Amino acid sequence: ALWLPLPPLPWLELLFLAVTGIGIGLQFPTSLVAIQNTAPAHQVGVATATAAFARSLGAAVGIAVLSTTLLLSLGADGASGASVMRELTAAGVADPAMRASAGAAFGHTFLVSAAVAASSFLASLFLPNASLREK
Repeated sequence: ALWLPLPPLPWLELLFLAVTGIGIGLQFPTSLVAIQNTAPAHQVGVATATAAFARSLGAAVGIAVLSTTLLLSLGADGASGASVMRELTAAGVADPAMRASAGAAFGHTFLVSAAVAASSFLASLFLPNASLREK
């Protein structure tokens, strides 16, 4: 579930996931077309492969950074982040204090993710404006 300072609202979480999915789904092909159009014609394949590699590498590094952030935030009270995660995912429901601490940890993780997204948006503002090739 998404971390929200509100009570769980499944329809709101679904709305946020849909907006995120639509945003990513519209951004990937658009950026790929932009990359392919700015590359010289004889290097379109290299540009496409480099974009796919950068996307895969960014996903791997992003997962590592966000997982580390979450586990460090979960273990901020002295416990191991991994043991807190095991207790949260166990069949029994964790105590309310642990759930609140986990909510704060997930909040920190989402803030790191939002900062990365904002920095990529800011970087995109400095990209050169290039028109599409005509064919």
